[in-house]
Amino acid sequence: MPRAPKNTTLQQQSPKARQKINEHSPSLSGLHWVEFHRHGFALLPDPEDRSPGVAFFLKGNKMYEDQRFCSCSVSRRKTCHHILKLLDLYKAFHKQLNGQIPEEDFRSSIWYYLARILSDGCKETAQSVRMHFVGQKPERYLKVLGSDGQEMLHYLSNGPDVSRFIERFGKVPKEDSVPHRAALLDKLALMTLSMNERTMAKMGFKSRRQALEENAWFRVSYHGYRELGVDRCTFYPAIEETTGTFTVTCKRSEEEPIFRIVILAIK
Repeated sequence: MPRAPKNTTLQQQSPKARQKINEHSPSLSGLHWVEFHRHGFALLPDPEDRSPGVAFFLKGNKMYEDQRFCSCSVSRRKTCHHILKLLDLYKAFHKQLNGQIPEEDFRSSIWYYLARILSDGCKETAQSVRMHFVGQKPERYLKVLGSDGQEMLHYLSNGPDVSRFIERFGKVPKEDSVPHRAALLDKLALMTLSMNERTMAKMGFKSRRQALEENAWFRVSYHGYRELGVDRCTFYPAIEETTGTFTVTCKRSEEEPIFRIVILAIK
């Protein structure tokens, strides 16, 4: 069993001195337009942009230089405003995390630990799960089911984060030609493969890290990290008296549940 991050409990509260990702901060006002995977970042196209494009940035290391490119026509002649905006947001990310990149912060958080625990023995991916809404507003919620019909999660929030959750799983109309979040995450996953992973892929194998990152619970945890950060959420385990189902509810505050994970459903 993977080890939990240090000083982590179910009701986690990070030190006040810790700087956090906060998309409501003026410097990160456009953060919800960015998706990241490992050392790669992508900027979603703005629907109101007259010259739209999808910008990518791959952070280099000692062996490889930074890479940046965009699908817009302007980028063929010069550095476009999409790339400049993405680089500004990356710098804001980096500053807010005290020099860490988001991947490092994510991997050291309770969200990554949660993904490793829940994905153990689970074969579901972002593509294999099914979703549908249940009930009417304001009580309406999104139910996530595995390919076998087993309940996995109830997404209880009705804010703008629910649409980003749906999009990060790629559950958008097929006729929608605009690149969605899941498509960019999948693209970044290919771009950021290591040399060993590329060699393994040619032989039909995947690394353990790849298998984890393709798991549906990894995508849930990534979404939780992006929307709540590491110190704006609390986890509440419970057993439903009528069914005996064991669940864990994630709340933004004591009065605002975001989603409920179904750990063990009793039929």
